[in-house]
Amino acid sequence: MTRRPVFLLTVGFALMPGFADAQLQSLPIYPTAVLQRGSSVAVDYGRDVDPSAGVAQHLGGRATLEAGRASLELGAGLRDAGTDPDLQAAASVGVRLLGGAASVLALGLQLGAGYLSSGGGTSRAQHLTLPLSVGLAFREIRAGAAGVRPWLAPRVQLNRVVFADVIVNQPGVGGSGGVNVALPGRVGVHIGVDWSRFSDRRTASVTLFGGSRLTVGAGAYLRFGARAPTG
Repeated sequence: MTRRPVFLLTVGFALMPGFADAQLQSLPIYPTAVLQRGSSVAVDYGRDVDPSAGVAQHLGGRATLEAGRASLELGAGLRDAGTDPDLQAAASVGVRLLGGAASVLALGLQLGAGYLSSGGGTSRAQHLTLPLSVGLAFREIRAGAAGVRPWLAPRVQLNRVVFADVIVNQPGVGGSGGVNVALPGRVGVHIGVDWSRFSDRRTASVTLFGGSRLTVGAGAYLRFGARAPTG
């Protein structure tokens, strides 16, 4: 069988699993559509925890605008995979289908897109992530003036990687879960764990390796114009 070893080796290294794991890579996907209680700004930190796939971390921020049951989120930050940090950006739109801040269950949908360009010159790769998630937020547990709300967000996802003149699409599944802690006033914190798995994709000239990825994250947020809890 004829092979092009140099080209395949370069692509395999540039597109190793973990470069395209979530919307903002190395950060859990938070189901903003069912967790929001008003518009907000947040600072986030995330880190991959599987050393066998290469450890990377993200530090950045997000801004969310809420309008009734709909929400728009914009985020950006730096992802460090052990070389020079890369700037990544993402956006998502969400809608809360049922429930509210005081409900036993709130259900919503969220569609996002993330972009990251890594490497340079002949080894530059562009990564586009397109996750569609279902957000589930459960009844808030009150502790004095604070409230703790558990949540889950299973998803399907498509990753597209462009390397030179080669385009590879990689489907996968994933999910995140965690807690949102609303503190007295307009501040709060969130903690999440994200898991994803993607299949190997092969073309005549490139192999995009799949596999699984586990990511943890935490952050703090400040709310503006928070709405009163509703059922």
